[in-house]
Amino acid sequence: MTMRVQHRRVAFRASLVLLSIGCYSSGTTPEFDASPVADTATETKPFDPGPVSMRRLTLEQYRNVIMDLFGGEVVVPDLEDPDLSQGGLLSVGAAETTFSARGVSSIEEAALSIAKQAIDDETQRLRWITCAPTGTKDETCSRTVLARLGRSAWRRPLLPAEVERLATV
Repeated sequence: MTMRVQHRRVAFRASLVLLSIGCYSSGTTPEFDASPVADTATETKPFDPGPVSMRRLTLEQYRNVIMDLFGGEVVVPDLEDPDLSQGGLLSVGAAETTFSARGVSSIEEAALSIAKQAIDDETQRLRWITCAPTGTKDETCSRTVLARLGRSAWRRPLLPAEVERLATV
């Protein structure tokens, strides 16, 4: 037998001895104190989630929402406020920024333009306005349209209180 093989056998036996020592038990179980430890250094404070805010959509997300609701033939006007990147990510920047007064005005102009396109296009109009308005202010028909559009926009049926809130706008 070569010297190298003998060294391997000795090393193997030594490792078995060391492993078996770790498994050896004297037959007694160590006792542990299971009583809770009082932490007097820190005091628990109630959770504060911070101020509530609504995250702004990026321009691409906004266009995709409009296209999803009204189809690809609707022209989405450009908005005044550009997307801002934070850490190289537009969605993170959108979560941290708000619209300027001019940006809000451009959103209103875009919404009116999109609504006009949806009303002027007969297919779009028939898709959303499934009732026949009896006048310029038909509350029942407007609530029907809001419930239908809201279901698509929120991707769930709106609660009656949500339809009422939208009807008062």
